[in-house]
Amino acid sequence: MDNERWQLIERLFHSALERDAEDRSAFLSEACAGDAALLAEVEALLRAYDSAGDFIEHSPQEAAVRALSESSDAPSLNQQIGPYRIVSLLGKGGMGEVYLAEDTRLGRKVALKFLPPRFTYNTEQLQRFEREARAASALNHPNILTVYDIGQHGNTHFIATEYIEGETLRQRMTASKLELKEALDIAIQIAEALSAALAAGIIHRDIKPENIMIRRDGYVKVLDFGLAKLTERPDRFGDEQALSMHTQSRMVMGTINYMSPEQALSREIDHRTDLFSMGIVLYEMVTGELPFKSNSAAAAFDALLNQAPAPVTDSDSTLPVELERIMSKAIEKDRELRYQTASHLHADLERLERDIDSRMSFGATARSRFKKKGWGEWIAKASFITTLLVILAASLYSLLRSAPGSEPGAPDWRNATFTPFTNQPGEELFPSLSPDGRSLVYASRAGGNWDIYSQRAGGQTSINLTKDSTDNDTHPVFSPDGELIAFRSDRQGGGIFIMGATGENVRRLTDFGYNPAWSPDGKEIICAAARTRNPANRSVIPSRLWAINVATGEKRLITEGDAVQPAWSPHGHRIAYWGLQKGGQRDLWTIPATGGEPVQVTDDEALDWNPAWSPDGKYLYFASDRSGSMNLWRVAIEEESGKVLGQPEAVRTPSSYSQI
Repeated sequence: MDNERWQLIERLFHSALERDAEDRSAFLSEACAGDAALLAEVEALLRAYDSAGDFIEHSPQEAAVRALSESSDAPSLNQQIGPYRIVSLLGKGGMGEVYLAEDTRLGRKVALKFLPPRFTYNTEQLQRFEREARAASALNHPNILTVYDIGQHGNTHFIATEYIEGETLRQRMTASKLELKEALDIAIQIAEALSAALAAGIIHRDIKPENIMIRRDGYVKVLDFGLAKLTERPDRFGDEQALSMHTQSRMVMGTINYMSPEQALSREIDHRTDLFSMGIVLYEMVTGELPFKSNSAAAAFDALLNQAPAPVTDSDSTLPVELERIMSKAIEKDRELRYQTASHLHADLERLERDIDSRMSFGATARSRFKKKGWGEWIAKASFITTLLVILAASLYSLLRSAPGSEPGAPDWRNATFTPFTNQPGEELFPSLSPDGRSLVYASRAGGNWDIYSQRAGGQTSINLTKDSTDNDTHPVFSPDGELIAFRSDRQGGGIFIMGATGENVRRLTDFGYNPAWSPDGKEIICAAARTRNPANRSVIPSRLWAINVATGEKRLITEGDAVQPAWSPHGHRIAYWGLQKGGQRDLWTIPATGGEPVQVTDDEALDWNPAWSPDGKYLYFASDRSGSMNLWRVAIEEESGKVLGQPEAVRTPSSYSQI
């Protein structure tokens, strides 16, 4: 028997093992596509496995002992297993059963995944299961399933994870074809999860629709790191034995339709195998078909290695050409020509999504929600108008800055003047003035990807502070003393970073977060868990706010409800933010900086977002479309209590689209 034939038999054998016994026959009949000899060979392996265990690894005597251990350890309803009370069976497959349970200590729902004794009798299988728990628990990311605990019940081992209410991506695609926007949102979140995994030295090895959950609020969670393989990071867990374990020679793990060529050929793999699998998932989301269609496993293997998939535009001529470029690079057979990091793929997907947003008008669903017209036109103007936003930053500073030793008064916008601060081509976003008003930092794509730029007030030359980073760097903000800059970066899997005011000594503060804001004393940074690219299109809901100690990295939860784009009040009393309520309203809130009961600032159908405090804490400025166009507004507020002292009033600007 030649090597290729044996590899095919092994792939089908392991794929069949992952399925319930009653499903194997139908799977093999379809996969073998009339090849009776192939079917007979795989079925013979399965019979031998069932009667003697994994005969490749174990002797008949060991198999007999294992058979005795396959016993009555299956949990029953209401059974107490440690602190967990079994509620119901959620599902089962070849790799084990998953139960809904209640953690009686904390009163929360959890999912308990039990691995059958036949997988944990063998030392290597048990180590692999424990490695799943350790690998997954090392990941702290909103798009990755959270692992709470690992334990043992009788002869079986289990992992306790967060319980996700929603549906798998497979179920979502089966229900109806995904719109491009939804597919891109899902893909972007998967890419963020893979970036975090890579930063932790982890390869998933089995990215497929069944391992991707979509919560009811649109949040994506990547599941099941059971096939994860730690890359060579000997300092990660201090466990050389775990790091030295590799999949057996010629054993192909994963699901054939989503394998990379190198994985199908049983070659050494790295994180780029996950990018290939993700590319296939994206292709299927967009077209409704797999890129390498076939009637048998042998044909699928041949297509994977030797055939090019049909362009995505063949299925829908209205799909953007840029999507085809991204897709081709993601499922490139030569991994040296493929995307090299998940963050690069993530950046291209976000750029495509943003470009789509800028070209399309806001759809009928959003218009009916906000009852406004022209949102698409405002977004289309953003690339021109964002340069003007820096004008507002400079004007706000000159208007709101108090003279030394004097009490600041309310600015008189009738006498406001507007002076351009920057004049470079393209978008310039997220401006932040230094405390002394002498320089500005902002984000720009002038160098190809998003970087942080600095420019002196009155100067003409901008300096790229993050030019050495190939990942996107955005959301810069000066520290209260002007010595440091906090910013969001996609490097190392993403998170909040801090650097010196001239770009030196970059360090990572968190492995998550967007829109950082400093506390007035410079000791903490608050950030949102979710990004905000377009206020009318939120894909990750709810988002929470976290405060992180700059010195220790210790974090504390500020909000429970939806909250994004936080702004710390000048005297440290409260934090302003905006979030979703009442089925889609975008409104402003403030909350005590120590956490507590939030106070609502706006409550109407207008889209209110992007809050910023005046330096004296007496006004909250924000962007709103309440006048028919997106522009600046302010509302008088009592900083210490959050009490609103009047109605919102318009702030005059020279543009029909402005934000802070």
